[in-house]
Amino acid sequence: MKYDFIKQGNLLYWHDPDNGLSDGAYQVISAPEKVEDDSVILIASGSSEAEVSASELSPIRTGRNRKEDFQSWKGILILKLLCANITAGRFNWRKYCTPQPYCGREICVTPLHCSYGQIGYTVHFPYTDMPQVEYDWEMNKLTIGKENWESYLQN
Repeated sequence: MKYDFIKQGNLLYWHDPDNGLSDGAYQVISAPEKVEDDSVILIASGSSEAEVSASELSPIRTGRNRKEDFQSWKGILILKLLCANITAGRFNWRKYCTPQPYCGREICVTPLHCSYGQIGYTVHFPYTDMPQVEYDWEMNKLTIGKENWESYLQN
């Protein structure tokens, strides 16, 4: 669909046909269910509103919507806190062998075993797309999704 990005609530870029006088980011206030080239879209930014043609709008590529951005940001904070607590020896992994809340997210720990005993644990985030955190205390190795935790969280 050519205009599937035009939905109520989305933040879009308006290319003002009046020599770009009011170009910028605007939120869609209302749009028809089926959007065509000549559909009229109500947009707003701050204290101004405008009725514009669908062909004058383009998506702002953030990669995700605001809720996903917040969830991602919150997930990164939880991963940073978890890794900081693990490396400082403050994470009580035994407490989380059954699913328990940790900073507002449910986590569950599975012990890591080899032929001669336990060597660490894996932290799972059930019902989310967050990566697993694995701590191997024998090798003193902490990873997030199989990647070194520090390089994963470097951003």
